[in-house]
Amino acid sequence: MENNSCCQIAFFSQNLSELPTGSKDMSSKSFSLFLETISYIIIPFCASGIFGNILVVITYSKMGFSDSINISYSALAITDILGLLFLTWTAICFIPALSNSDIPLVANHLVNPTGGAIYDIFNGIAAWVTAYISLERCLCVVFPLKIKIIVTRKKTLFVILTIYAFIGVPLLCANFLLHQFESIFDPERNRTVVTVKYHHDSVGNALYSFVYFYKFAISNLTSLVIILICSSVLAIHLRRSASFRLKASAQPTNQMGSSLSCDHRTRRKYLSDMRVSKIVLTIASVSILLGCLNATRTLTAVLWPDFRPTRDYSDIFRFVSKLISLLYLVNTNVNLFIYYKMGTKFRRTLRQILRFDLLTG
Repeated sequence: MENNSCCQIAFFSQNLSELPTGSKDMSSKSFSLFLETISYIIIPFCASGIFGNILVVITYSKMGFSDSINISYSALAITDILGLLFLTWTAICFIPALSNSDIPLVANHLVNPTGGAIYDIFNGIAAWVTAYISLERCLCVVFPLKIKIIVTRKKTLFVILTIYAFIGVPLLCANFLLHQFESIFDPERNRTVVTVKYHHDSVGNALYSFVYFYKFAISNLTSLVIILICSSVLAIHLRRSASFRLKASAQPTNQMGSSLSCDHRTRRKYLSDMRVSKIVLTIASVSILLGCLNATRTLTAVLWPDFRPTRDYSDIFRFVSKLISLLYLVNTNVNLFIYYKMGTKFRRTLRQILRFDLLTG
């Protein structure tokens, strides 16, 4: 009996130490209802985003990877799929059905290290992949004759893997160093449950500060600057190219035959390049918006430690994160339509895939 009481005291003291002060003070029914409602909205959008990005990967695989940018598009889609999977788990953790089930988990403790933090990592990786896509397209318009030498399939694959290693590995290791998973007896459920303990010592706090600084400086800010610069170069190039084509088409020519065929091939190549550039610009524009919001949130957490998810104002952090995740969902769901609308070959290949599936189904 005495041992059971000690277990109960240990369990409740663990809960109080792990819950941020802000969560204890601000955990009202309205805020809980808000998190629950947003979670119910997020889950179906995550499912549709995962399905759409799977179609993107299948379509580009069908098109082949002779063009290096197809590898980049596929890598971006795979990154979005992984991010959406962890965002789905984050949303599930805020649904009361999980807490009230027989699953031996303390969902509100596990949500950050197993869901939100990992989703943020893939969000940062997606930003860097977008930055590379923008840089690749920027090099294509600046060095059109050397692009096949500068950007190759092997180099693209190496860069993508480097991004995963450079962004994902340090943050993932830090995430699991900051949190310790353990089993504790829950007197209300009368069973042992899995929870997580955050290291509140000086080393843990220093590591936590480093994580947020790394996210801001490397994951958010640097990728955002690259996307901004490359997008500006692309936008200027599009305007100049459109003006040049307009002037060239207005000039009469006396040459016939092979010159017309050459002009036709040049025009097709030009239109193809413009479509790719417009796709990149559209994706980059959405990424810039999300990057600014993520950078602002992370910078706030760096300068104001109480804003972090384990501190006094964690509810505000969660509120802002939920709003950003909704915009992220819009981004991941519209990517398929962007590729379909602007990519002629992508549209034709996707139609063939869907027609084949319908016929075989």
